[in-house]
Amino acid sequence: MKKALFLLFGLTLVLLAQGCIRNNPYSMGKLELFITDAPPAANFKEVNVTITKVEICKENEDGNDEDNNWITLSEPNEMINLLEFSGGKLKDLGVVDLKPGQYNQIRMHIPENETLKSYNYVMVEKDGIISKEDLKVASRTIKLVNPFIIKEGITTQLVVDFNVAHSISNDKGVEQGQNRRYVLTPVTRVESLSTTGAIAGRVILELAYEDLLIRVTTIDPKGNEISTICNEQGEFTLSFLPAGLYDLTFTTPAGETGVYYEAAYDGVEVENGQSVILTDGITLQEQAL
Repeated sequence: MKKALFLLFGLTLVLLAQGCIRNNPYSMGKLELFITDAPPAANFKEVNVTITKVEICKENEDGNDEDNNWITLSEPNEMINLLEFSGGKLKDLGVVDLKPGQYNQIRMHIPENETLKSYNYVMVEKDGIISKEDLKVASRTIKLVNPFIIKEGITTQLVVDFNVAHSISNDKGVEQGQNRRYVLTPVTRVESLSTTGAIAGRVILELAYEDLLIRVTTIDPKGNEISTICNEQGEFTLSFLPAGLYDLTFTTPAGETGVYYEAAYDGVEVENGQSVILTDGITLQEQAL
């Protein structure tokens, strides 16, 4: 009888332990996803894109991706003005519990515009007049092939940097008179918040160029072009930069006379999780085409 009771007690402990493992939140990991933007030319006042669903894909044992491996991260069904999330600002796209392991892709679903409803559009200023123009999406699904690891008990935070400056182009085929349309062909990169840094500084504004758009551009160690625009005080921040050595270029558009202004600042070292502040004010030099 005592032996039977001991076996029953042991079996109960095993079942309880298995239940604890299945229900233990630390046997899972988390993914939190954000979106940010590198701003386009100054004549774009809004860039509105509707995201209906965000999914991620877990790698199969054979390394292939299949439709049944896609997991829904969120279904925001929300229109986002990307220009509101530049200079290091983030828009939260959702968080989800995931099994530990490698995941290969993220994809975002964007609906096409309908006759009576625009899900995606830009507000553009031309000759002092702001107009609403359709934004045609080249593909209804933005696929981000960027493998990442989910670890047990850890929240992985990823940011999708939406490079609007290189993602929008004119649709030449429909431009007639005042009717224009723009095409969105997404140029993006995905970075981890825990393994990136930033560079911030200030351009010394002078009368010759204080009213001009000043773009700051660099290339990360992966070969991605990263850019931002100085604010009205000449301040800038290049955010979510992988660790490495960076050369910065500062340029303004060329005027009707072909005159533009530029500067360079080389050899800025960025380490994980750190922001580098350039204390020297940067002065642009006049150039001509």
